[in-house]
Amino acid sequence: MHMWRMVALALTVATPSAAHDWERQDGGHIFDLLAGHGVVLDGTVQRFERSGVTTLSGDVARGGLWKVERNRFCTDLVPGGWSCFTVESVHGELIRFVGANGSVIEGALIP
Repeated sequence: MHMWRMVALALTVATPSAAHDWERQDGGHIFDLLAGHGVVLDGTVQRFERSGVTTLSGDVARGGLWKVERNRFCTDLVPGGWSCFTVESVHGELIRFVGANGSVIEGALIP
């Protein structure tokens, strides 16, 4: 992916969510979107290995695990242990993680 496209995607994430057609993803699609790819999240990059290992780079780099369970993305990178999120995407370019409490984290998918 060209650098300008990555920048454009990152800027797109900053636009209001209502402007996009978010589609909820099921387990197979979640794995396909994330495995072997990364997500740019507010100045950090999170990578998702097919093995279930995930790494977060930024001010404080750290690693953990991820999996897909019951059509939700789950990770142990959040404080307090494993947390799971529903996943929505826009054309496989933007991704949104929605927590059980309604919290939303949006990012841009990268190769």
